Amino acid sequence: MHQKVQKSGKLLQFAILLISTVLLLLPFRLNASILQKAKKSKLPWQIQADGLNYDSKNKIYHAEGHVSLTSGDKIIKADRITLNTITHIAHLVGNVYIKVGRDWLKGDEGEFNIKEETGTVKNGIIFFYDQHVYIRSAIIEKTGKDTYHLEKGTVTTCDGEKPDWKFKFDQMDVKMSGRGEARKVSFNVGGVPVLYTPYLSFPVKRERKTGFLFPRYSNSDLNGFGISTPFYWAINDHVDATIYPNYYFDRGMMMGVEFRYKQSEENLGMFRFDYLSDHKNDDELAEAGYPRQRKERWWWRSKSNFTLPMDVKGRLDVDIASDKYYLREFDIGQVSWDESDFAFRKLLDRGLDNDKSVLARESTLYLTRDWELTHLGLEMHYWDNLDRSYDEYTLQQLPRLALNIAKQKIGNTPFYYEFDSEFMHY
Repeated sequence: MHQKVQKSGKLLQFAILLISTVLLLLPFRLNASILQKAKKSKLPWQIQADGLNYDSKNKIYHAEGHVSLTSGDKIIKADRITLNTITHIAHLVGNVYIKVGRDWLKGDEGEFNIKEETGTVKNGIIFFYDQHVYIRSAIIEKTGKDTYHLEKGTVTTCDGEKPDWKFKFDQMDVKMSGRGEARKVSFNVGGVPVLYTPYLSFPVKRERKTGFLFPRYSNSDLNGFGISTPFYWAINDHVDATIYPNYYFDRGMMMGVEFRYKQSEENLGMFRFDYLSDHKNDDELAEAGYPRQRKERWWWRSKSNFTLPMDVKGRLDVDIASDKYYLREFDIGQVSWDESDFAFRKLLDRGLDNDKSVLARESTLYLTRDWELTHLGLEMHYWDNLDRSYDEYTLQQLPRLALNIAKQKIGNTPFYYEFDSEFMHY
């Protein structure tokens, strides 16, 4: 009886969370489309191909084989491109690829007006890098400066050809500075439609603004169905935070937070922390190959670049987890190793130091001071060994000090000197 009541309570809690998510649905922010995002530039378009012919009478380029059109950060590629220099329309055939910044669009064929930056792509997929959102559509049409029309498509934040969840729509019209409207919309989990609405209107936000992000869903045998409703907080121009409650039907509520700051290219950082009081049955965990080590589960990872007085530069990377199975059990969505590594590379151009299978998690501190011909560096490494199955001391490297002086001439003499030294304490 107690188990039935507990199960009913979990179902009710899950239903309330799901309904509230749908009600909040789609106040998500997308960047301006990759066909519109880049500022119009006076940079000329350049064309390259394996084979290139020019019809001087009609002023048309015929290009075939690894064809690319480039202008600044805008790239258009296809197997074949026909470019009319009078109408500015490029006809694209085969393996169409359009990229502006870090957003991209792929499709089978289409046409693009390189002057007006309007066009159509058939059987296409758009990826918005900043929001990690994929939109697939039979027809992707940019109809104006910031308006789009899409037909028979899907929207998801999941990677891969078979996403855990997606929204399917028959038609969608979007005005990037206003709202979007979708018709015949269904929400699908694991390929199964669970919700349907004939019409959905949603705001589209291009600017950095506080609000709910696109909800995310997951499903696995170990964790059950999962739902996350991230809330983005634009604290100021240089600092933001994202709070993401993740509810797992078989595990309970995992609370997560991401904090980012960027004062300059040399002073920036991000930390992520997730915490779960695990409700999973011990026997079920053991049967799945993850015997219970502790009920309180968490993972802290952070990376930062900073400067100190006297032109000292520093880097601090921290990676500490509650137990050795955490990174294997929670491998989907914001809490996963893959997405954290992606986020760190995106902000700091470096990912996590250790793969998710490594049990000795490494944290490091680097301090450096450079002169014209001299380098002084301090390193500290700490390994947190998550394998508690045997009693063995983990060797630490605290600290390492290095002084390097490049080869240089001694005054006006014909002699040179250089110096390399290193001190290390274990």
